[in-house]
Amino acid sequence: IFEQIGERADGWTFTIEASYLEIYMENVNDLLDETKTNLDVKELKGSGVYVPGLTKESVSSVDEIFEVLERGDSIRKVASTNMNSNSSRSHSVFSIYLEQKSPKGDKIQSQLNLVDLAGSERLKQITQGGMARDHQETANINQSLFALSNVISRLGSGASEHIPFRDSVLTKLMMDAIGANGKSLLISCLSPSSRFVDESVNTLAFASKAANIEKKDVVTLSPHEMEVQKLTQIIQALREEKDQWENEAKLLFETLKSNNIELPSTSKFLQNSS
Repeated sequence: IFEQIGERADGWTFTIEASYLEIYMENVNDLLDETKTNLDVKELKGSGVYVPGLTKESVSSVDEIFEVLERGDSIRKVASTNMNSNSSRSHSVFSIYLEQKSPKGDKIQSQLNLVDLAGSERLKQITQGGMARDHQETANINQSLFALSNVISRLGSGASEHIPFRDSVLTKLMMDAIGANGKSLLISCLSPSSRFVDESVNTLAFASKAANIEKKDVVTLSPHEMEVQKLTQIIQALREEKDQWENEAKLLFETLKSNNIELPSTSKFLQNSS
């Protein structure tokens, strides 16, 4: 992103921001501001899904992006289990927002979401030191992953049936990323241990379903941009119609002139018309 911005010399300006949130126990927490917890997830027609009040910080380099990412990671919910010594106990979404503005004032807005999913685990495999971890915590992780798997299965089937994006906070937040326009890349983490072969097989099955999703990239416009585009198309159509009438009038005058037909002056024409 920054390399391409540095190579541009056409007068466009760029603004880049970053945000970082986690979904813990079906609650959205701002990882860049510990005071912002249990945030709402809302949907605005024409703009998609968003989190009101979520912190967005301006970044101008790769180093600044990593600084924001590391700062958020420092307060993210993690714990040690028998399966993973540094297990994520929450899903996280790190977003990069890019706004491009042309010299004429036209705007193009893009968003890159980096989603880290907490792994699905069986309750009997998360005990550590003889103490069972919060079952509700694990149940929430598995439930949201099941909802995501269900959404991906529906999308991958190509059926026109209802897609249950609102079954969990995770799927609602990812609605624009996997259900609308854009490109998605899934990286699956597997365990080399035969003890966890069932989890690895389930992960591969999940990835296989995701690979069946077909999407078409389109440009999403805000209501204001749609109105501007509509008016621009009308103006273009009127210009083309004007050019057509001028060409036909020119052809008519040339035909009359070639047949020695005298054209009345404007004043005489107006006087006869009245």
